[in-house]
Amino acid sequence: MQAASIALTTGPIAIGDAVGQSNATVIKSLCTQAGMLLRPAKPAMFLDAIASRQAFGRGIDGYVVATHTNLGPVRTTYVLAAMVQEAYELRLSQLGYDSSQKLRYFERNSSSVIHSMAADEPIPLAISDRLNFEFFVVAPVLPNGWSLFGEMDKWVSLSADRFSGLSATDDGFRVEARGIAGEVLHLGFSDQHGQLQEAECTVGADNTVTVAVAFGAIGC
Repeated sequence: MQAASIALTTGPIAIGDAVGQSNATVIKSLCTQAGMLLRPAKPAMFLDAIASRQAFGRGIDGYVVATHTNLGPVRTTYVLAAMVQEAYELRLSQLGYDSSQKLRYFERNSSSVIHSMAADEPIPLAISDRLNFEFFVVAPVLPNGWSLFGEMDKWVSLSADRFSGLSATDDGFRVEARGIAGEVLHLGFSDQHGQLQEAECTVGADNTVTVAVAFGAIGC
């Protein structure tokens, strides 16, 4: 939970483990291979429903924060929920989406299962604690019916520090990614049927790679 929380702050990150005791997998989930932090657009904030619970007894009883990334008009949201004392349904408006938006999401503990989110399909928050927390990645459905989740092994999976130039049409979409030559990106998508699709794309000698989905096929 510490890594998930700090990834959403946009602040500096320092590794405080004893010499030889660092967990490389955890560290890599926060940054690129070159060590550049992958940040959201702004620091995560508590949802209003938490203040409502404290003031009026209605809302979320727990620790739930959210933030997002922006690639052009595409907004991808990250929700960290922990120490939730009562099950709760999280709705579109609480994450800054309008009622017509169609979204898909996964929870990192079960990332192979893709769910839909819409006005009549909220995200169910389960009772949780510090160890058994939930982390949701929420992405819009693009014109071709697919969703782009980004790097499946990073907390901030579609950071503008890594990705840019997203363009989408009815036939597909493409996005540019930056890194160091030879770096492998582990990318996740939802196809038009709501099934998880994954691909590995390698950064080229010019420190970029173009990822494209066209007519249901992933290329890079």
